[in-house]
Amino acid sequence: MSRKMYINRLDKEELTYELTVRGIGTGSCDEMRHRLALAIQMEKEGDSLKYPKYPYSFHQDADAVMKTLDNLAQLLMSFDNGRGSSEAMKIQTKLSHTLGRLDNMETAEEEENMKKKSELLALALSLMEKFIEKTENFEKNKMVPASLSLLESQVEVNTFQEGIHNASRSSAIVETVQPEPRSSSGAVNKTILPHKWDLKKFSGDNKGISVNAFFERVEELRLARNVSKENLLESGIDLFSDKAYQFYKDCRTRVHTWEELVVEFRGEYLSANHNDVLFEELQRRTQHPTETIGIYLAIMSGYFSRLRCPISEQAKLSIIIKNLHPFYQDRLTDPLPKTVAELRTVCRRLEARRDIINSYAEPTSRRGNAIEKDLAFVDVTEEIQSMDIAGPSSRITKKEIVCYRCNKPGHKAIGCAMATKIICFKCKKEGYTVRTCPTCSKKGNETRHFILDHAQNDERPYLKVSVLGKPLLGLLDSGASTTILGSAGWKLLKDLELNLDSSKAVRCTVANGQSVQSIGECEIPFRVRDRIKLITVLVVPELLHTLILGANFWKSMGIVPDLRHNEWHFSDQPICGSINEMDHLRGQTILLPLQETRLKALIDRNVALMGEKLGCTDLAEH
Repeated sequence: MSRKMYINRLDKEELTYELTVRGIGTGSCDEMRHRLALAIQMEKEGDSLKYPKYPYSFHQDADAVMKTLDNLAQLLMSFDNGRGSSEAMKIQTKLSHTLGRLDNMETAEEEENMKKKSELLALALSLMEKFIEKTENFEKNKMVPASLSLLESQVEVNTFQEGIHNASRSSAIVETVQPEPRSSSGAVNKTILPHKWDLKKFSGDNKGISVNAFFERVEELRLARNVSKENLLESGIDLFSDKAYQFYKDCRTRVHTWEELVVEFRGEYLSANHNDVLFEELQRRTQHPTETIGIYLAIMSGYFSRLRCPISEQAKLSIIIKNLHPFYQDRLTDPLPKTVAELRTVCRRLEARRDIINSYAEPTSRRGNAIEKDLAFVDVTEEIQSMDIAGPSSRITKKEIVCYRCNKPGHKAIGCAMATKIICFKCKKEGYTVRTCPTCSKKGNETRHFILDHAQNDERPYLKVSVLGKPLLGLLDSGASTTILGSAGWKLLKDLELNLDSSKAVRCTVANGQSVQSIGECEIPFRVRDRIKLITVLVVPELLHTLILGANFWKSMGIVPDLRHNEWHFSDQPICGSINEMDHLRGQTILLPLQETRLKALIDRNVALMGEKLGCTDLAEH
C-alpha cells in the first residue's frame, strides 16, 4: 500500500503535527490544509525546505500514535468497502500519518523506548494488513464477474510464470498515483486551463461517451496541459453539462479531492453489474479483418484497463487468442505465445508474410522492354501448330482450315451454311455442351469434386472438417435442422476454451423420437478445404455421435453432396444442368381388376392398424 495521504481526511490534531514538524504556523483547519498542500507540493517538486529541530518528545509521540491506532481499530471493525470509498481514504490517510510519525520518533537509544516503538510499529502494520485484506475481499466478492472467475480457474500457468503470477496482475481498482504536472529546470510548460481544451462536456447521456472514457480523456489532457488536480476540481463548469453538472455541484459540497469526485461519478453513472456487462462485451470483441494486430491489442488493452477488478496476464492472453481473426488462428502453432508481447511479435511476422504474398506479381511476357531478352519470361502456347523439317533447316506450315460444324475444308464455322448443332467444342461430340458432356465435364470438374468419407462399417456420408486445427469427422444429415455436437466432439473441443452460451439450452428430438437436452449453443469456426465459416452448434452431451452436420452447416458452407457418385462440391461451382419441371406425377398400373381390389383391401387394412400418427425409427440416425 502506498504511503499516500489525503489532506482533507486529516483531523485538526494530525494537521497541527504535520505543519509543526515542517516549521509552519498553524491556524484553522482550512488554513492548515491549504498550507500543508503547498508544502507537500514544494517537496514533490524538489524545492528544499529547512525543517526545524523535531519538537515532540518520545512520550508525546507514543501517546498520540496509540490514540490513532485505537481509532483505526474501531474504524476497521465496521469497515466493508473498496479502496476508492471515502472510508478507505480516511483509514489510508491515518495509517500513512501514523507510520510517518513512527519514523520520526526519537528513542534516544533507550531500550524501553525502542521496545515500545517496535510494539507500536507492529500494531500499525497489523492494522494495515487487515485493511488491505478487507478491501481485497470486498473487491473480489463484489466486482469480479463470475465468467472471469471461471476463466481464471481454467487458465494453465506455465512453471516459469508461477513465480511472477501475482506480480503480473493488473487492477483498475487500485488508484495509481499519477505524477503531478511540473516544469523542469530547462523549460517551463505553460498551463492551459480546461475552458480552452475544446473538450465535449460530459452530460451523462447514454448516447454520449461513457464516464470511464471521459475521465480517461480528462486525465490525458490534464497531464498534457500541465493542469493540477486542484484546478480540475474547481473546473466543473468547463467539464460537465446538463444533469451531470447538477450532480457535480451536489458532489462538490461533499468531496475535497479530484479522486473522490471521480469515485462519486463512477458510482452514479456505472451500473451495479457494470463489470459483468463489460467483461461479456470484451469477450465478444473479435478482430475485424481490417484491424492489424497492433490496433486490436491496443483496443483490448483499453477494455482490460476499464475493468474494475484484477485480471491476470494469462486470462488476457486466452481471451485475445480466442478472438483473433481466423487468418492468425490458422497459422499460430504450438507452443502458443506465452505473453501478449510475444503474441504481438508473432502476429506481426504473419502480417509481413501476408503482405509479401499479396504483393506477388507474375512475370510479364512482354520482352520488348527487357534489357536481357534471353533471360525474360517466354509464354509458350499452342500457336505453333506444326513444324516441317527439311534437311538442316525448318519452316512453319499452317494446318488446313476445316469447319468444325460440317467437317468440310475451306471455310470456318462462322460462314458455314449448315444448321447450328449442339456440340461440345472440346471433344466435338454432338448433342452435348462442355457442361453436360460426359467426358469433358468430368475432366473440368476434377478439381471441384471431393470424395465423401465414411466411418468404419458405416456407409452413411461423412465429411472431414477442422476446428482451429483439430480434425473432426461429421455426419452429413439432411434431416437435422441444425448442427449438433455430441459428447465425443465436445470433449475434444473443450481444450480450445470455446465460449458456451448456456442461456440458449433447449430440448430437441432426434430421429428415433428420443427427447434430449442440450447444454447450450456455441459458435465454432469450421474449416472445409480453404473455406472457413462461423456456425452455431447445439451441444448435446447425451448423444454419442461426435458431430452431426445439419442444414445450417450445408447452407453456410454451400455443401452439395452427390451420393450416387460418392462425392461432393461447393454450390458456388455450378455443374447441374436445367431441370424440367412437371406439374404432377402420373401413375400407371398393369394389374388386373381382381388384383387391384385385393391390393386396395390390403392398404385399407394396414392403414387402420397404423393409426393417425406416423411411426419413428428405432435408430438414433437414419
